[in-house]
Amino acid sequence: MRYVFFLLLFCTAQLISKGVNPLRDWKKGEYVILNPTKRKPARTAVLIIAPPRLGDAYVECRWKVGKKVWEQYMNAVPNVDCYFLQSTYPREGCLEQVWIEGNTIYVGDWWYEKHGEDRILHKTILAIEKLLPNYTHFIRTNLNTFINLKTVNEYMETHHQSMYTAFLWENQWYTIGFGILFTADVAAHIVDEYRRLEGLDIVNCYQADDALLTSLATGIYPRNHFEHVFHCCSMLPLGVRQLIWIDSLFTMRSSQYGMRLLPPISLRKAIEYCKKASATTMLYRIREGFDLDELAELYEYLLHKIYPELSCANLVEYAVSLPTTREPRR
Repeated sequence: MRYVFFLLLFCTAQLISKGVNPLRDWKKGEYVILNPTKRKPARTAVLIIAPPRLGDAYVECRWKVGKKVWEQYMNAVPNVDCYFLQSTYPREGCLEQVWIEGNTIYVGDWWYEKHGEDRILHKTILAIEKLLPNYTHFIRTNLNTFINLKTVNEYMETHHQSMYTAFLWENQWYTIGFGILFTADVAAHIVDEYRRLEGLDIVNCYQADDALLTSLATGIYPRNHFEHVFHCCSMLPLGVRQLIWIDSLFTMRSSQYGMRLLPPISLRKAIEYCKKASATTMLYRIREGFDLDELAELYEYLLHKIYPELSCANLVEYAVSLPTTREPRR
């Protein structure tokens, strides 16, 4: 305990000496938008968490619609590469158990083969490891988000400082998995920390993967005792650098960088919010609240708004063709 106390005291002193007050900048959430850097080329990898297989249950039909939407625009921007991230059975006789086929990164995982469970953090780490050092930025997201890849590329080209952040914030301790953004140096640090702690209970697959990803990036484990020797990325402060407005801590409707269409609102209202979204909005969060045909209609609106040059499939027709169109009513 004495070691932990002096370690925390040292970290606090280091931060204050650099003009960072963790009690002000971290606890109260008084974050500032990251200032732009000099423009230079960027290459971004978007990792889309996808389940190993999709069935006919209602939530899985929603994921099918989300996957169909991603397939319409995921190759629209040259400097942004999007990959579905999927666990599968290990390949027999192959040393390489992480491979890319088209827009999918497959991770052969003995755990999935044995237990039928998806280790999200594990496949995220292995995908990052596979893609480094070919990318300058990473985004970890999932099937039920919609991202403006044009705005993403613009942002990455003008923000090259070390960061680990989120489009929308939902917790003062860690970011949430539907939209986490970080630079390559932090990505490499995350992989190194995972490998260093692999096998310990602190990074087991039964803990929230987005919380663990944040802890690996920052060295902050708020849900655990400090029973291991840790260090923070040398380019990150104790805490998480944010690129969001403080308003994101109090409202989940919208911020400069993202929009969350939750709790459920009408389709008409959702489209009104999307119409009013600023040109800098990168991520739209659509989790629940619409039947599949309404969800598809909203996605169609976003596709036509953001990617008018694309010729996209009839998503409403696709959604209606799925076995479960409407959410079971209680």
